[in-house]
Amino acid sequence: MAIEKANPAENGVTHSANGIAARRNGAPADGVALSADAVASARNGAAANGKTVKPIGGEMSVREAGKKGGDTVRDRYGPEFYEKIGRKGGQVTRERHGAEFYEAIGQKGGRVVKDKYGADFYEAIGHKGGQKVKKLIADAKRNELEAAKPKI
Repeated sequence: MAIEKANPAENGVTHSANGIAARRNGAPADGVALSADAVASARNGAAANGKTVKPIGGEMSVREAGKKGGDTVRDRYGPEFYEKIGRKGGQVTRERHGAEFYEAIGQKGGRVVKDKYGADFYEAIGHKGGQKVKKLIADAKRNELEAAKPKI
């Protein structure tokens, strides 16, 4: 982590009534400025030791705040919102990287799964998927026949 001395006043450090320094622009009260990477890591709730950090005087970690914000967005806009932005992101990715990109990452993921679970895993999940499709077709045919019967 790159650190450099800085003037706290230049970094917008103020003091609250209880004496805890309020930080802006990532500058701690002691006048040591953190690198942009260190500030971003801290904002994401990561400490140098890999543990989640809580802000000074704060009541929730960055991770907790992110979850709370995500839940609020879900409640406000509904799950369809995520589907919509996901589709937009996928379209932009396809435009930037081409359809071959998806093929490459699919193959990469497939290799990881094969290495982790073995080739027989694909046979097992393929069988499960086939059984599910078979059941769905049978259910659809049954529903179609029931709908065609005259109701008395």
